[in-house]
Amino acid sequence: MRYSYIINPIAGQRDNLEKNIKSIEEHFCGSDDEYEIYVTEYPKHAKIIANEIAKSGEKARICAVGGDGTLNEVVSGIVGYDNVEVGVYPDGSGNDFIKMFGERKDFRDVGYIRSAKTHEVDLIGINDDYCINIFSLGLDADIASDIPRFRRLIPALGGKFAYTMSIVKNLFKKLGKRIRIDIDGEKMELNCLLMAVANGKIYGGGYCAAPEADVDDGLLDVITVKNIPKFKIASVISKYKKGEHIVKSAVADKFKGIVEYRKARNVLIESKEKIIINLDGESMFADSVNVRVIPKKIKFLIPHVCGC
Repeated sequence: MRYSYIINPIAGQRDNLEKNIKSIEEHFCGSDDEYEIYVTEYPKHAKIIANEIAKSGEKARICAVGGDGTLNEVVSGIVGYDNVEVGVYPDGSGNDFIKMFGERKDFRDVGYIRSAKTHEVDLIGINDDYCINIFSLGLDADIASDIPRFRRLIPALGGKFAYTMSIVKNLFKKLGKRIRIDIDGEKMELNCLLMAVANGKIYGGGYCAAPEADVDDGLLDVITVKNIPKFKIASVISKYKKGEHIVKSAVADKFKGIVEYRKARNVLIESKEKIIINLDGESMFADSVNVRVIPKKIKFLIPHVCGC
């Protein structure tokens, strides 16, 4: 078995790189197991590295050292290769996908991938890209897209400042995206404040968009929040963050008329203008998005301390 660690040096705390490399080297010290460490140098580099490992044909376990974006890149690089399994050493600001299986601390052992159990999980196909956790558009996607700009503008003030400034900026804009949606053949048009198509439950560092999502049921949870007056947004979003909008597979009474919820296999989204979409924390523009579930496509590595 080949063990490969792909480290994103700018995920989370930037001074963690040397510490993470040292931890990996110490773990394998005295072992005959083959291991290798890669450090990404540019966007999508993790995808390229993972794809090269997968194409070798060797049985391999890859550990994405970083956040959900790093995991997304690694997963995207191994799609279609049965010889590769993927795990995560959580070192990013979010790491929301692993919350489907356990707590962050459960995955904080660089060596767990050597003895980990595997769990086949669904994948979300989005046009020619992939997403393992949650796809979104609207207010939350716009906020996520602007955070890196504020971090570059005043890096000393950190991520929380950038997040706050991005919220302020976007709340001053005209809100709502006018989109057409086809959910398994059911068509609708709406002015959408935000929309999430989910494989996992949580995204954005703690927003429980899809409290009843399951990563291996062959279905996507589709949540849309209609555009509402700005003075109501804080109240609605605070309950949305806690997952209170969905109760027993239905929209909670206090959210009826605001939230729509369905399980589906295919979702087509169209807009007259290009809008920001977000895939596991990574932003891009599109005016037509074909979202589909790809059942049990990825072999995900889970520590034995997790009960899954």
